[in-house]
Amino acid sequence: MEKKNNKFEVTIIFIVIVFSIIMYGLYLVVNEYYKKYAFTLITSPLTILECKKWDCTDKTSEVSKYNNKEYNTNIDGKDIGKNTMYYDSFQKRFYIFDYKDNSIKYNNSFYMYEGSISGILLDKNEVSTLELETIKSKLKLKFSLNQVTYSEKVMMDFDADSNIEEVYSVIGGALNYYFSYLVYNKEEKYYILYKSEENDITKFSAGTISNALDIFNDGKKEFIYHISYYDEIGECNVLYRIKGKKFVNVNECNVK
Repeated sequence: MEKKNNKFEVTIIFIVIVFSIIMYGLYLVVNEYYKKYAFTLITSPLTILECKKWDCTDKTSEVSKYNNKEYNTNIDGKDIGKNTMYYDSFQKRFYIFDYKDNSIKYNNSFYMYEGSISGILLDKNEVSTLELETIKSKLKLKFSLNQVTYSEKVMMDFDADSNIEEVYSVIGGALNYYFSYLVYNKEEKYYILYKSEENDITKFSAGTISNALDIFNDGKKEFIYHISYYDEIGECNVLYRIKGKKFVNVNECNVK
């Protein structure tokens, strides 16, 4: 009887050890996966995203934790290596320093990051009258072409299918009517990604495409949409990524 009990105990211990080894192996695999697909993205105006794959947390309010640390830096689509960041919350201004503590000049088309990200040179063109008419017709929008005050178009193979797609930003207004649209064109199918239509300019927001990037270096292109609110509550950046045949926003505007 005692031998049977000993054999049973040995079997239980063996099962526990094997189970522990399997669970530890799974932990290592999952941990390695998240390391590969984890990234930090810091953009101007101040928006900080901590992401595991596309599960992103907005860390903008914790900017002090990111100050005086080195991050990969991209200005105007060009990676310039690791530099130190400091954000002055009082002045609402970034300061970037190289390894010699020299200040680096930048414009709002910069971002800093950790993870597998490649910069894409952003080439923007004005949207043609024919394209504006097509956007208006396809999406049944009510603006007039003579009300458009600014437009831009970015063309590239966003979803890595060897075909060119377009993203448009259209902004305009007239007395007591203001509009801003972010539109994606995939194979002549048009999708509104963001819109603001207001009769009161204090409630109006408008955006432009500030950066294009390849997160995870998988050939698919993401972009940053810079939104400004006209009632002076602030500015923000929203990251858009391909999901299926459409773009979706990764984060929400953090000044709402």
